[in-house]
Amino acid sequence: MTLEVQLAHAREMALLYRIGRKPCPLEWPDFSRVGDGRFDDPELKFRTLYAAEQQLAAFLERLARFQVPIEVLQRLAQQSNATEPLPPTHGTVTKNWLESHSIGIFRITDSRPWLDLRSVETREALRAEMAILLLRYGFENLDIGVVCGSNRLSHRPITQAIARWAYEHGLAGIVFGSRIDYPMDCWAVFEGTDYQVIEVGRSITLDDPDLVAAARLLNLEIA
Repeated sequence: MTLEVQLAHAREMALLYRIGRKPCPLEWPDFSRVGDGRFDDPELKFRTLYAAEQQLAAFLERLARFQVPIEVLQRLAQQSNATEPLPPTHGTVTKNWLESHSIGIFRITDSRPWLDLRSVETREALRAEMAILLLRYGFENLDIGVVCGSNRLSHRPITQAIARWAYEHGLAGIVFGSRIDYPMDCWAVFEGTDYQVIEVGRSITLDDPDLVAAARLLNLEIA
């Protein structure tokens, strides 16, 4: 595999934003909560922090869970001619979520490179590395939809295997496009990666422009 075409470096980054649980959104998650994330370690040996270069991307990734389920939208479409009132077509960002989460800002100081899944060359190289696993789970290609465009649990064996591969090859983490808005950049930071805390525990205010923008883009109301 040609590493020169698949690696990103920390010098490409400015600040990273993470929205996590209070009191410290930059704490590594407890091992009891490791294993469900896209680039979590399938062997549960290291933990991963998920962050984004744009605060808006961080909000989009976290708030997508509040969208109206597609099954509800399907029923709404089928009941479009019904005489009774229809349920709301928007989701709601709950008060509890807003009060239990805050914003952390940090900068990577680790000199190690990162696996860059934004690169076609990277995905093509990993396609060969992961060929057996891809076929086992019914995938013909390792495209954007598999590595970052979907939140389906059926993709987890592939993405987590990529995380394990990157960790074993001494990389600091993975950079990938947001599944909500691909041009935005997200980072999966592996445990053991050095970083500098810029700000921790910034409160999420109802008038935060990125919160408001994310809610509008995802058709959400803010409690």
